[in-house]
Amino acid sequence: MVSADRKKKNRINHRINLRTRKQQAWEQLPDSFIAKCRAKVPFTEPEGIEDGSKEEKRSMDFFSAPTLSHFNPEWISKPYSFSDEYSIHATLGRTVMKGWHESGCIVAMKKCHVPPEDILQLEEVKALSSINHENVVKLLSLRLTVSVQYLVLEYCHFDLEVLIHLPKFKIEAEHIKRIAFALLSGLTAIHKKNYAHRNLRPNHVLLTQDGVVKITDFGLSCSTEAASPISTSQTENIHYAAPESLLGCTEIRRNADLWSVGVIIGELFLRASLFDAKSNREQVVQLLDLLGHFQGNFYEGNQKYQQIRSAWSGDKNGSFLKVFEPRLCNGSLYDRQGVRFVENMMKTNIDRRLTVDEALSHYWFASGVRGNVKDLLQAFKKPCRSRIFQESNDDSND
Repeated sequence: MVSADRKKKNRINHRINLRTRKQQAWEQLPDSFIAKCRAKVPFTEPEGIEDGSKEEKRSMDFFSAPTLSHFNPEWISKPYSFSDEYSIHATLGRTVMKGWHESGCIVAMKKCHVPPEDILQLEEVKALSSINHENVVKLLSLRLTVSVQYLVLEYCHFDLEVLIHLPKFKIEAEHIKRIAFALLSGLTAIHKKNYAHRNLRPNHVLLTQDGVVKITDFGLSCSTEAASPISTSQTENIHYAAPESLLGCTEIRRNADLWSVGVIIGELFLRASLFDAKSNREQVVQLLDLLGHFQGNFYEGNQKYQQIRSAWSGDKNGSFLKVFEPRLCNGSLYDRQGVRFVENMMKTNIDRRLTVDEALSHYWFASGVRGNVKDLLQAFKKPCRSRIFQESNDDSND
């Protein structure tokens, strides 16, 4: 049996070894990277979290935590840090943890398995560093270690997946309009910086306790100015992927994000998932059932599409309006203009699909946006532990 003194000595040796490895990693960083750090790197002995302490007992009740500070990047002054100024208190998925900054801020910390010198080359870091918008989650800081780096992000309390599937949320059509408008506003900021998100889905659209919609998870984002085509081995969730992506299109198109928004808003109207396909082929068949034959030059010469269409029965050809008829939507949710908005967003013809500016000018928004999403969240005294930031292509052993 290992004595208590020996355990204590092992912990001290581990901290010394870890501190040495961090220092070695720091020395290997290029000068251009070091120059961007606004503060000296402290290597002070971290204070351990005692079992049974107040820090250990902090619960998931984030409504009792600071409500302003963790949305203020000025509270976290260092853009890059090796110091132990964050403490982990909950796991929110395979890649993200909830932590507390020493200032009292609540943060989300996303793991990236890259060397510290490569962190600035990640598309996610490039995108979030260049985008500053209320409806896009903020990158507050980077925490660097020897082998695993952390993106320190705003923590948000809910995601849209919770709103869609939990009846406890009493959604009305005006709430959906507000969410759609916020989503498009965030996408405007993303597209203006020449990025495509490429992975929009309900659990990548977060809500703060104040009802602010935030787009997150830029792990598959790409610059639309990139010269090389995207890899088809890493694509978005098939239920929210544009049909051209399912059929092998490698061109980076921003209006593919608009398709994803259309599916998300459609699911909010139905309070259910639109698709349940297990493969790309099955998803294309379900899209044919919903929308009918795909329109556009891309599909005429696409062998995959022609093969699937030839084998398609056509029994449910173009059943979109039947799916969204009033009896399938809650009475307080049905909005004819909103359903038409979803239909316009889900155009299979790439060239006829709306841009983000055209979507914001849609007649659905002409009467104004009045819904307050914050009202919905009062149904919970405590926020849900939603599946935010999870990535299907991550190593499950992380």
